[in-house]
Amino acid sequence: MTTDQWQKTKDLIMDRFKIENSSIETFELENSDPPATESVETIEFVKDGLRFRLEYIIRPRMLDKKTNYSNRIGGQVQVKMRYDLTDLYGSLHVYRWQSEDWQELDKNILFASQNN
Repeated sequence: MTTDQWQKTKDLIMDRFKIENSSIETFELENSDPPATESVETIEFVKDGLRFRLEYIIRPRMLDKKTNYSNRIGGQVQVKMRYDLTDLYGSLHVYRWQSEDWQELDKNILFASQNN
């Protein structure tokens, strides 16, 4: 999902539904060289009496995964991830609240009901 598509989806949800919570968080990606971060934007809303959560995650594209290890018994393994800091991509995750926990849904279900 592109940033423009996310913005349109977010605007549509904010216009049609009651927003319960929204936040933007930034996390440092572990074992990255050079240091990289991902951004997670979260919106929680109520639709037809059900609680939904959308998470839009923006992160750099991974270029390489390098594993350093020793063949000795008890040797440690170190994994380094290399990211392209200029090539960012976004992914959308849709959740519905069900009995004490968020359950991930197919995102097409949410968008199919927007057309009705």
